[in-house]
Amino acid sequence: MEKPAERGIPYTTAGNGKNINLMKKQLFKKILLHLIGLATLLAGVVLILTWWQQLVIVFQGAIGVILALVGLAMLYMART
Repeated sequence: MEKPAERGIPYTTAGNGKNINLMKKQLFKKILLHLIGLATLLAGVVLILTWWQQLVIVFQGAIGVILALVGLAMLYMART
């Protein structure tokens, strides 16, 4: 018969509850990360909706800069 560790089941320590405490800490960390992630996502969506006009202006500015750089690169390639 194979041992539990060979089947992917870790050995448990009898009586001291270290594995249970470790599992509780890991569960707490997962829940905390999920809550922080959800709060960050909601804050991002609210800010995007609140600042929509400014966001459009930023995108237009970025597109303008990209087009200017592409034009400059095309002129450089045409010159060489």
